Formats: sequence, structure tokens, C-alpha cells
Amino acid sequence: MAKLTKERKLKCVGSGLRKAIDECIEYCNSKRVQHKLKGLTPFEARNQALSSR
Repeated sequence: MAKLTKERKLKCVGSGLRKAIDECIEYCNSKRVQHKLKGLTPFEARNQALSSR
């Protein structure tokens, strides 16, 4: 029975970690301003490049 409890705890930690990683990636790709992209977020720079085609 104790083994099942440990496995459940690991699943909770794993899903929480996955959520935190996903949130970090979302922030880096869509909200964080990049100086090398002239003050744009990667999302804005990508959209700007695609619209100029």
C-alpha cells in the first residue's frame, strides 16, 4: 500500500513539473521581450516575418 502512495506522489510531482515547464516555455516564446529581436517577443517577430512574405 505504501508503494502505491509513493507512485501517486511521483505522478503529482511529475504533472506539476510538466505544467511548470510548459508555462515557462509559453512565457519564453510569447511574452518575454528579446533585445536581439529589437524589443519583440519571439512570437511577434515570427508573425512579423511571416506577414512580410
